[in-house]
Amino acid sequence: MLSIYLIFFAFVVINSQQFKINILNEVDHKIHHKTKESRSKKSFTEIHESVQYTL
Repeated sequence: MLSIYLIFFAFVVINSQQFKINILNEVDHKIHHKTKESRSKKSFTEIHESVQYTL
């Protein structure tokens, strides 16, 4: 039961992070910045750190 809860929690965390990345990419696209790639790479690093922190 606990493992199911942990998997669900990790799934929600990763999905919310991905949702934030999508919003940031949309904003960057609308502003026509060239920073979309670096922004998404930074967010991916943040996801990796948050996943390691939760584990």
